[in-house]
Amino acid sequence: VVMFDHSSIVRNISSTRGGGIFGDVRMHGHARIKGNRAAKKGGGIYGSVRMHGQARIEGNRAVKGAGAYTFRTLHMGQSARIVRNSASEKGGGVYLEAGYQNDPHIIIKSKAAIALNRPDNIFRESD
Repeated sequence: VVMFDHSSIVRNISSTRGGGIFGDVRMHGHARIKGNRAAKKGGGIYGSVRMHGQARIEGNRAVKGAGAYTFRTLHMGQSARIVRNSASEKGGGVYLEAGYQNDPHIIIKSKAAIALNRPDNIFRESD
């Protein structure tokens, strides 16, 4: 899925994984994934995440990985934000799953932020 400037995925619900998006996503400009829920994993996104510009993942909920649940890629360009997401177990902002071919590939640029998520900002699973 490619999201361009000012596009939004808002208030969706999944009974399992990927409340907002189930699959890989590339976000550009002011794209938003906000207020989505998943009963298990990935309230906002379940899959690889690439964020550019002022993209935001905000206010999503899940048991694990409320903002994003990924087992492949997390790339955050400058000014990208993953904020105010809430997981009932782990990975309020991001849950990084281990054991899928390789560990997730992570790049977070200097002004990007993963903050104000509950119960934690990033949870990295170990093998």
